[in-house]
Amino acid sequence: MFKRLRKWIRDLAGLDDTPHKIALGFALGIFVGFVPLMGIQMAVVLPFALAFRGNKAAAISGVWITNPLTVIPIYYVNYIVGLWVTPYAYM
Repeated sequence: MFKRLRKWIRDLAGLDDTPHKIALGFALGIFVGFVPLMGIQMAVVLPFALAFRGNKAAAISGVWITNPLTVIPIYYVNYIVGLWVTPYAYM
């Protein structure tokens, strides 16, 4: 598993683009990864990467932060933060 992770990081770092575009694409991917659109996140992040001129490969890899092992804790924290931001929305 660690070999695959190291290879993924090396491939991401070796992208032929500016560091700004790679970081922007990855940040867009992580942002969309936290939005509860499980199953269509990669299709959603591509138009954002094109619109903001971020790296598309980095954006898609950023979406993979939500996988079957991390989806429950991430969406639970999203729910708690949502209740904190809008405490009276459901009363």
